[in-house]
Amino acid sequence: VPYGRHSHDEKWAFSCDDIQAISDYLGDKKYFFGDAATTIDCTLFAHLAQFLYIPLEFPQKSYMNSNCPTLVAYVGRFKEQYWKDWENITHDK
Repeated sequence: VPYGRHSHDEKWAFSCDDIQAISDYLGDKKYFFGDAATTIDCTLFAHLAQFLYIPLEFPQKSYMNSNCPTLVAYVGRFKEQYWKDWENITHDK
């Protein structure tokens, strides 16, 4: 079935399945491939941060907060490590 023919709920479920797979692979590692961030961590942060930090109630945000605490911590850890000025650059002055 083409993706566009699925219901919104089915599409959200696909997305949450992908998020769960990322969380499962990450496990208790600091970063995706170990102790140092790589390009994949940059890419994942860019995608996952949208769900967590844009002030909208995405189904993925609720899913991550309820089911993927290590993934939420991973995004927060990346933000703290590489975006120390996050609050200054992401809010209107």
